Amino acid sequence: MNDYILNKKPEPASNETVWAFADWVRDIRAQCHRAKVAFFFKQWGGVRKKETGRELDDRTYDEFPECPQIPVPGLEIRRNTLERLELV
Repeated sequence: MNDYILNKKPEPASNETVWAFADWVRDIRAQCHRAKVAFFFKQWGGVRKKETGRELDDRTYDEFPECPQIPVPGLEIRRNTLERLELV
């Protein structure tokens, strides 16, 4: 797994349920960090998204997996490869 995007689905909930969910989110975050997996917390959800926001423990989590930089082969190599493919 390279990344984990977490988004709370809207549902009516009591404050107790919200705090239990926050603990669950923290647990997922900790598991991701231990496994060196990018963690992106999208939002708390619900009907008041602008009020509840995206913060978890006073910060946002916008981690993305690393994208390896793969060099593009030179023009001559690409042309040779295309010629070989056309012969098959």
